[in-house]
Amino acid sequence: MTNHKSTSKAGLERRRVEEALQAFLAPENEAKVFALKGDWGVGKTYLVKTLLLNKNKEYHYSSVFGISSIDELKIQLWSNFQPITKEEKSGLWGNQKPRKGLRHIKEISESIEKLTKGSSLGGIITSSSISLLSNVIINNTLKGKLICIDDLERSSKKLRLDELLGFVESLTEEYKCKIILIFCEDKFDEEAKKILNEYREKVIDIEVKLDPSVEENFHLEFDKDDPDEKIIFNYLRNEYIQTNNIRVLKKIRWVLEKIRPYIKDFLPIIQKQIIEEAIFISLAKFDKKFSIDLDRLLSLDDYQQLLGSEKDEDRNLYFAAMTLGYSGSPISDEIVHLVETSICDYKKISETGKQLNDREQQNRIRERLQEVYVFYSESFGSSETELCKKVIEFLDNYCLFIEFGELRELENITQAIDLDMSSYKRTWLKHQVDSSDSPQSLNYLRSLFQEFPDLMSEVEEKIKSIGETMSITQVLSKSLQNKSGSEIETNYLNERTLEDYKEWLLERDPDKYSLIKQGLKTGKKYSQTLKQAIIELAQKSKLNAMRAKYLYDIDIENRDNSEV
Repeated sequence: MTNHKSTSKAGLERRRVEEALQAFLAPENEAKVFALKGDWGVGKTYLVKTLLLNKNKEYHYSSVFGISSIDELKIQLWSNFQPITKEEKSGLWGNQKPRKGLRHIKEISESIEKLTKGSSLGGIITSSSISLLSNVIINNTLKGKLICIDDLERSSKKLRLDELLGFVESLTEEYKCKIILIFCEDKFDEEAKKILNEYREKVIDIEVKLDPSVEENFHLEFDKDDPDEKIIFNYLRNEYIQTNNIRVLKKIRWVLEKIRPYIKDFLPIIQKQIIEEAIFISLAKFDKKFSIDLDRLLSLDDYQQLLGSEKDEDRNLYFAAMTLGYSGSPISDEIVHLVETSICDYKKISETGKQLNDREQQNRIRERLQEVYVFYSESFGSSETELCKKVIEFLDNYCLFIEFGELRELENITQAIDLDMSSYKRTWLKHQVDSSDSPQSLNYLRSLFQEFPDLMSEVEEKIKSIGETMSITQVLSKSLQNKSGSEIETNYLNERTLEDYKEWLLERDPDKYSLIKQGLKTGKKYSQTLKQAIIELAQKSKLNAMRAKYLYDIDIENRDNSEV
């Protein structure tokens, strides 16, 4: 085979890249430098190392991550020699005789040790001795060898890409080496991209981009014995996802292994719902190519509040997340904690999941919704009439039992088939008014209520009646539990007077100490009113002054504490 220049601009699947690399490694192939590029996480290094292992190819390997000079790279290549035999792969190397290659490296190592002792000053290796070391290494160790240089885009700023490619060229021309380069071209800075374009025709013989299919990389992490293999694979191959990042797939597998024991007794359809949400949250956190960023999503208000927002971008982002399986429920919160911190409250996942499971056992809401969606998703042959009939049949029986996200799902379909479901929406909203004990949930639904003016007076009356039963303990506890608290909760606490807080402080409650401590730290308006109430009570007795000072670090003798 003659030497030739070959560049694959389009990405190739794993199997095709393996074929190209095997052809490059064939003794008769005169090509000297094989460049494998691709996105981070798609498995470039894994592919190369696995193939070389399976082909029993010995090679020297180095990542240039953080390396600042060619001399360092030479030493790294020497120290990372990869001797491979079938015996070593099967764990039988210990009984084998040392081979010539290893014996040769041992001799070089001894020579280097003598050289460093003779070339150092007071035990310190000088730059000239390092250079001499690297030349000994390349002359005696790397000649004619297969060399793999990884992470070109991560090298130190001190090591320019043109210098690195010049070294690669010298290895091939002067030392008859074969080189495999691995890098992510998109991560080069502009200067490095310019250098690569300048040198690639001169240095690189074969250039291939690895772009494996979802299926290829999926089966590297999830075997066919995985209990949820079909659910996970079908979700990942969704046209809006298409994840082939091996590192992300590892994270997903880890998260699912953690939560599976706590959902194993649920109905399959509920297990599927929780599994898909766990995958979604993992993708939103770890996959930089995913359309939704977890931090951005979590910065948004509650979905009900978003209905009244004027920011279309926020609403669209939240609804896209809901479409892909995000629920914004306590289960969501715990999976987020698990993904971000590796810990979560598994009991809460189990308890909330049980509520979903109980609802499904009683009414089979998700199952019946899936039956409706079959007419939408499984064929272009289903008529609008058939779909209308199924949707109406479902709403007639289960309108009061669906959640807001499910209402949105149905709305998206009914808009496409010109089915007016306003009467069902009105029935659903009326049920929310009658059954709600939370003013914020009703307030957040105001934009929907505006479609039905006759319901607005009922809403206002219900919010007022709920407000009359609210207490500082109840609202502060809920607000602190939700970290920042809703606008209604914050407004309620801000509107309490100094006398309200003084009266509250006099009431006994086992959680009072914790609530006060946390409430004082929020920095919100009500925390200042609460602090002033403590000061005024502290001025009434020595015991109260002691409580203020030692429980809440408020010393009434310090004038600053009274200046609120």
